[in-house]
Amino acid sequence: MNAQGSMETWNTLKAWYDLAWNSQNGYLHYKADMIGTIIVNQHDKKGLVLRRVTFQNCQLTSIDTFGSLAWAQSGDIEAEVGAKWIADYWIDEYIDNNFTIQPPFVAGY
Repeated sequence: MNAQGSMETWNTLKAWYDLAWNSQNGYLHYKADMIGTIIVNQHDKKGLVLRRVTFQNCQLTSIDTFGSLAWAQSGDIEAEVGAKWIADYWIDEYIDNNFTIQPPFVAGY
């Protein structure tokens, strides 16, 4: 990821984290205002989705400090940001050949 993409990712994670408690202004939010859905797809070598895990009602619990930058062989600047989430539950789906799945809609609180 280049520096611009890293900053966009960092800003998105920081904004989500600040919904729980913003250290700059002390604002707190309800859980319904700060949860989201995370979908993780596992692909085969051809790019077809083999498995999909949908994490429901995810809440960001921590993000690492935006740390060191490094030069990549391509000449881009790279950065690494880590984050941790919790989820109320998840849906684990295995996909066969051309079968298309639609994850069920589950309303938040």
